[in-house]
Amino acid sequence: MQINLKSESPITIPKVRVHPLLVRDGRSLAPSTVSRWMHRGCLAADGTRVRLESYRAGGRTMTTIEAVERFIAALTAGRDVDPATTDPVGRSTATTKRLIEAGLLPRDAAEGQG
Repeated sequence: MQINLKSESPITIPKVRVHPLLVRDGRSLAPSTVSRWMHRGCLAADGTRVRLESYRAGGRTMTTIEAVERFIAALTAGRDVDPATTDPVGRSTATTKRLIEAGLLPRDAAEGQG
């Protein structure tokens, strides 16, 4: 989804750092963390890369409160593990197959997976 400047609330990087959903133990995020989320993103539970949406305005990098909330929601979604498609270590069936093909797991590691 893209930022809609007409309907979303702009927020600067310093304000993102102290967003109530992102502060842990009273400590704000480092500016480099927010920058990394915007540029490189984070891997979601399903393996997709999620980036914090941002834009440049007047030489400053900005985002919106709604974009921060979408970012958090995207990383939180899908965190439940389905026992039918994961092994006891929590790997997906596809990951287990790739590890077997690479010779990093024994062939019998796929037994019992859906």
